[in-house]
Amino acid sequence: MWWTAIILGLGGSFHCAGMCGPLIMAVPAKGNRVKFIVKKSLYNLGRITTYSLLGVIVGFLGEGLDLAGLQR
Repeated sequence: MWWTAIILGLGGSFHCAGMCGPLIMAVPAKGNRVKFIVKKSLYNLGRITTYSLLGVIVGFLGEGLDLAGLQR
């Protein structure tokens, strides 16, 4: 069953390269090294925060369906 993890990992990496790669390349890298690091860090912090909040919202919606007896 280890091959399923490899297949899912490869599929996820293609998704990340196709979707996240162009987004990170869109962040300007001009300026000194400190500005570069700050800009990249802020970008990734915003991305992680957004995905986390979306996960919480979907989790609460799923919990609401479970409490209503619509999902088992």
